[in-house]
Amino acid sequence: MRSNSKMPHANRVRWGGLAGILAGAMAIVLAPLATTAAVYKAWAGGWGRPPRGWVAAVGSTLGPLLAFATPPKVYQTYGRAFFFVFLFLVFALRGLHAHGGAAGGRPERYGFRIAFASLLLLLVANVGDYWLGEEILGHRLWGATFTVTLLGLLLLLIASVLLGAAALRSAALPRWSAWALMIAFPMGVVLSFWGVRHIPSAPMLPLGIAWGLAGYSLWDEVKQGLRSIAA
Repeated sequence: MRSNSKMPHANRVRWGGLAGILAGAMAIVLAPLATTAAVYKAWAGGWGRPPRGWVAAVGSTLGPLLAFATPPKVYQTYGRAFFFVFLFLVFALRGLHAHGGAAGGRPERYGFRIAFASLLLLLVANVGDYWLGEEILGHRLWGATFTVTLLGLLLLLIASVLLGAAALRSAALPRWSAWALMIAFPMGVVLSFWGVRHIPSAPMLPLGIAWGLAGYSLWDEVKQGLRSIAA
């Protein structure tokens, strides 16, 4: 970052940071909306309980965002939106890898590879689940997309722990940001069984917060570096 030869590296880190911020913001917004839409879809279909607790509060507060179409269509819309969360995370991952890959050692290398594979799985599963659906894929293949989604989320949680540990080791991220990546794993598991209980919203909520913070850290570090060069 002190010479023109490092500008491509700085750009990759900067745009990766922006992608992380966007992915985090989208995940934080989508998690309650998708969860609430799923409850309304089940209730409207006659096989779920009426909305209650925070889900009912979201439904009453953000009614227009949940009533612009039929409950299945609303749920499909928010499910499709997660595709862009996963896509932005690919670029955020590349930015973090460009920034701290060399100094992160084996945890960073494994974390990067696992995270990249997990995001590919999540992108494919999202297309199959929400864009193609049961009508095109058939019941058996469509049902398999949920298993692929679970596998992708589990791998992404594991990868985030490895990347957070590598960031602590290399100081690629502030300590609070690195710890957020590592804490996302237990928080994602807890929320999957209590509080949120929706896939992919439950694990993506803490992952969104963690990657949003990581993205901000990357963006801010490049910005500060460019300021120091200009000075």
